Amino acid sequence: MQGLLRPEQFATDSASQEEVIDHVLENTPMPGDGIVVLLQPTSPLRKAAHIDEAVELLWRSHVHSVVSVVPSHVLLWHGETFEPDALYPVYKRPNRQQMRLQWEENGAIYAFTLASWLTYHNRIGKRRLLYAMSDEHRLQVDGLHELAWAHMSLLKPEEL
Repeated sequence: MQGLLRPEQFATDSASQEEVIDHVLENTPMPGDGIVVLLQPTSPLRKAAHIDEAVELLWRSHVHSVVSVVPSHVLLWHGETFEPDALYPVYKRPNRQQMRLQWEENGAIYAFTLASWLTYHNRIGKRRLLYAMSDEHRLQVDGLHELAWAHMSLLKPEEL
């Protein structure tokens, strides 16, 4: 394994993950049957076993990609705050228990084949599987509040 410094143009809030992946793959020798694993640092609650399981799932299932997810029962809205569109039937608002199972990407693990990347130029290929993680792995650190939660989550009970 080798390190690779990220150029300034890829160290901004506007740089896409795909641009960064391109940069890494262009500067890292890799066999044609290689597997790429993207571990976003903003999703720190995954364990080594989760990574191993996701890669094993990718390898064993012969799919293009595996994406880590957590169960979700959120009722989402789209658009501006004035007259937004609900992404559910507003006049038949479902109870959480009655909702169809939904999955939310948690950003913890994206595993994909190099061949899939070269074909689709995306971390999520055409044939994909979801790697389900428990709700405790939902946290994504986008600010100081989430960073504090991550720190608390990683403490042992006797350290609280």
